[in-house]
Amino acid sequence: MAIQDEIRKAREALKISPAELARRAGIQRSLIGKIERGDNFTIETLQKIVAQLPNLEVLHLGSQKIQLAGPPGELDSILAEHLEAATALAQASLTTQEAARALASASLASAKAIERLAATSERMLKMVAETRRATASVSENE
Repeated sequence: MAIQDEIRKAREALKISPAELARRAGIQRSLIGKIERGDNFTIETLQKIVAQLPNLEVLHLGSQKIQLAGPPGELDSILAEHLEAATALAQASLTTQEAARALASASLASAKAIERLAATSERMLKMVAETRRATASVSENE
């Protein structure tokens, strides 16, 4: 069962409205609707809601099954692990973006160097052609 379904089922079993759950949790009513539709939510919001649903015994977060009736702090511990993993992923993403920017910058510098090399090569070819014409002209006059 998805987390939003678990929350909705626990709320309905207590016979409280989304507005009442929001009031008890100290959050905006619209957040309950968003969560129950499967939208994103913060860990802080989830903790506030779960604290108001004493009948919610199990919560599935990804592939993990969290026993809420178990030792205090288990939810906090598991959520902290997920937060650490998300933070590491975000940092890796930033590192990848920085590497991509550096590669793009190096590619641009290489392209400019190739343009300069091409222009220099073109000038040298013209000089070689002029030297050959001049040499040929001298040879004819001799």
